[in-house]
Amino acid sequence: MLGDVQGKGLGAVETASVLLGSFRAAVNDARDLAALADRLDEGLARYGAWDPDSDAAERFATVVLVELPDGRDVVRLLSCGHPAPLLQRATGVEPVPSPTLPAPQPRGPRREPPPHRGGPLRPGDRLLLYTDGVSETRDRTGTFYPLELRLRGWAREPAAELPDLLHRDLAAYGAGGLDDDVAAVVVSRPAEAPDGARRPGPVPFQTSPRGGLCR
Repeated sequence: MLGDVQGKGLGAVETASVLLGSFRAAVNDARDLAALADRLDEGLARYGAWDPDSDAAERFATVVLVELPDGRDVVRLLSCGHPAPLLQRATGVEPVPSPTLPAPQPRGPRREPPPHRGGPLRPGDRLLLYTDGVSETRDRTGTFYPLELRLRGWAREPAAELPDLLHRDLAAYGAGGLDDDVAAVVVSRPAEAPDGARRPGPVPFQTSPRGGLCR
């Protein structure tokens, strides 16, 4: 799970903790990603009901959920209002289409979730999950950070180095450095493994210049 909570400060940190706790409580027994998203909604709904007149009761979050089945070259995704992950492979960089649900909110109507969808994650592929603090970083002219273009240029860089490359490049690109919370995770499927088992490995970076990051 990678997510981002509305707002900043202690209230956002508390909401992030509620989301993380709901995820940990449900991830092992939820039947699929849509059911897991429902459990996140339920957790925030209970949280908002504790103090319905507070700011916390109106705070929402965006989340992307990713499932990597053992021993299979497949990735399954479900987005809840979150930026689409990017898939980097030898043929280029492209957004990963995934079913989309409304962002988890403390209040709101129940909805029927769509089935999750899957796609190939082949040996050598890398998947980038990120928050909008990455894609919405602007330079001095107001131009958004060219994330897809940068990933194409880093196609030959080791997966383990992508987070640091992205972090440094974002800090240099932003007009005032990093003026928003940013988080990213790189999931890579190695081209070869000595034991013959190709398993994706997460390579995260997180930086929270002003606090309030949901992870």
